Amino acid sequence: MAKPPQLAAVALALVLVLSAAVHGIVRGVQSNADYSHTVCHRGSTQWIPGIGTISLPSRVPDGVDRVMACYSTGLLDLIYTNERGDKVFIINVSNFPSDDGTPVQLGGLVGQVVEHPNSKGGSSYLIQFEKAGRTYSVAATLDKNYGLPDNTVTPDELKAVALSIAEQERPAAAW
Repeated sequence: MAKPPQLAAVALALVLVLSAAVHGIVRGVQSNADYSHTVCHRGSTQWIPGIGTISLPSRVPDGVDRVMACYSTGLLDLIYTNERGDKVFIINVSNFPSDDGTPVQLGGLVGQVVEHPNSKGGSSYLIQFEKAGRTYSVAATLDKNYGLPDNTVTPDELKAVALSIAEQERPAAAW
């Protein structure tokens, strides 16, 4: 039987694989970006240039924490999950325009919801909105995942995260 530290390591590995899949959703719309200088760290975001001008979520689902941040010039990914690795989403901040989708009201802003089914019976779900010259995306692979625990994060939870970002006041600054 596996020991708790081994289980935690396996769970973290699964979370990172799932996060990479969700990361691909967001990156797919940003195919012209240069990722050769991407840096990722666990924990604090204080090392990221200009982080004081970024609106971070004030609400996330119960039991979910930020586990990693990745930065490349003008692009930021924040990866969130719970201990079990069955509630995972990514927040991406970029200078790319948002995709067309179904309009969604986020306080005083209007965003777009884009959803695409995957071959396993789940779907890729993305909420994007523009704020202070940046595009914020909250993305997840919903339900069935590729050999990983089913993602139990819901569209309503993703909308609550997006709304908590949209409602914040932050100064605009160039990256």
